[in-house]
Amino acid sequence: MHSSAEARVLDAAYNLYVSEGMGALSMRRVALAIGNTAPALYKHFDSKDALIEAIAERGFEVFDSRLTKIA
Repeated sequence: MHSSAEARVLDAAYNLYVSEGMGALSMRRVALAIGNTAPALYKHFDSKDALIEAIAERGFEVFDSRLTKIA
């Protein structure tokens, strides 16, 4: 489970990924989306790779949820 601050970072990153793709995803762009600085994001995610992993986990959760609804 993520803290509310981590969830806010993850929400912004996930939305950026969904709307613009992986190439648009950067710590700086995520930080701008939430009105913060890129270095501040590292309090919540150790690296960009850790943030991408969290985005992937969220994507699998969404996929699982949709499959469950269909079944």
